[in-house]
Amino acid sequence: MEYQWIKNKRYKNVSIRIKEGQIIVTSPTQTSKDFVDAFVQDHRQWIQKHLVAYDAIPRIHPGMTLFLLERPYTVMEGNVCAIDSEEETITINGNEKHWQALLKALAQKQITPRFRQWEQAMGYTGLTVRYGYYASKWGSCRKDTGSIAINTKLLFVDWEEVDSVLVHELCHMKYPNHSQAFYQEVLEWMPNYWKVHKHLIHRSIPIFEQKG
Repeated sequence: MEYQWIKNKRYKNVSIRIKEGQIIVTSPTQTSKDFVDAFVQDHRQWIQKHLVAYDAIPRIHPGMTLFLLERPYTVMEGNVCAIDSEEETITINGNEKHWQALLKALAQKQITPRFRQWEQAMGYTGLTVRYGYYASKWGSCRKDTGSIAINTKLLFVDWEEVDSVLVHELCHMKYPNHSQAFYQEVLEWMPNYWKVHKHLIHRSIPIFEQKG
């Protein structure tokens, strides 16, 4: 079983993760190749399970219907990445950087007004919101700089799930941790947070595969 091996002096234990269909093993610098091989073999069943799950995620391709914030768009192939709201079409050109730029622009246009509504309702003002295409987080908060980062992958979920992330990150402006008090604050603003969050974490976000 092939895998990518990363040695990191900050690690105390060996860990395995699956990223974009690749097996990545991270270990302390002194770990031997034989130990890592055995570790991967011992976790073979777990690895296979996650590889199968990754293969089952839908790939974005021309002709498919893609839902962005609950609205359906037909995917087309062309020379540029673009979205036509009137025709309800999305054009892709096989370039991942262009695709991510399109998602970022769309998130700024669609999600930012929602963010501002929550920001005002929760008593904040002047916060900075930025967007990125992140692998393993829906959002993050920097209380010291008044900055909140949002994953553009939220475009592929429904508005209630978007709200759950916005509320979560805004509550970090008051509680920069995941304490009981933090979650009490979250639930005050969104009583059904856990139900929505459970649905969100099981979302299967379509994958864009770059040509070439």
